[in-house]
Amino acid sequence: MLKKYVVGGFLCIASIVGIMHAEASIESQLLVAIKNIDEKKVQLLLMDTVILEKESKERLLDAAEELISQREKATSLFRSWRDLLALGVGLEFVWRGIESLKSAGGLAVILSLSSEEREKIFKDQGQPVPSKETLGEWVGSNLYNMIVFGGVGIYFAKKGANRTAALNFLDKAKRIQGLIDKTPAS
Repeated sequence: MLKKYVVGGFLCIASIVGIMHAEASIESQLLVAIKNIDEKKVQLLLMDTVILEKESKERLLDAAEELISQREKATSLFRSWRDLLALGVGLEFVWRGIESLKSAGGLAVILSLSSEEREKIFKDQGQPVPSKETLGEWVGSNLYNMIVFGGVGIYFAKKGANRTAALNFLDKAKRIQGLIDKTPAS
């Protein structure tokens, strides 16, 4: 009879320790997900945990508030390397588009010259003289490059200048805080 009570007591203690360990494990997983700004993982873990302990919820809210303050500091263009990189790539592509436009303009001017003048220009540079059709294709190719490089460059430069990546991270951090705030606590 005494064996049953001892075994039953050990089972109760083991289950309580197991539950406490599982709660601590979920809280640590939540803290890692908050730090990584992984909104989906936070949402999934909170759905698994029906009710949080009050102290645990406070720790999670503190972590979320700390994350928000870090993200607010990082909304500066020079602190967000993703946005700075997007701006730099965008400006490089815009520059290449401008260079393509200049080349197309120069080729269009050469194309408008008489065949003797075109021959003289290319022979002075030691280049073979291209046909009028080839020059027309070069103009078209440079105009196409100008449109593509310019369009892509403007897109990336705008994303970088608007600090899109930094603001998206800040929005995610605020949504994570809202998820934690909505979770009931005991």
